[in-house]
Amino acid sequence: RPGFSFEDIKTIAPEQIAYISVNEHDLHGRRLNDDTRDRDILPPEELAEIQMRDEQTAMSFGAAAGSPVRFISNNNGELEQAVDEFCSLIQ
Repeated sequence: RPGFSFEDIKTIAPEQIAYISVNEHDLHGRRLNDDTRDRDILPPEELAEIQMRDEQTAMSFGAAAGSPVRFISNNNGELEQAVDEFCSLIQ
């Protein structure tokens, strides 16, 4: 099965959860230009819906684990900022 279950999250008991996202238009462009993987080419609107469900899952996992959820943006041109924000969580 893909991903984590609520039982997995309770077992792992993370102190914090990080959700790294990208806006749907940047994500769509990345998928179009990525020939290293076989990906479905979905319209940006559908990618936004998928990300919204993923964000809700992250928040549910945070609630189940009693852990805060940090949302980190990794839009085009913002990689260093995303890396710095993520590294601040694990230091």
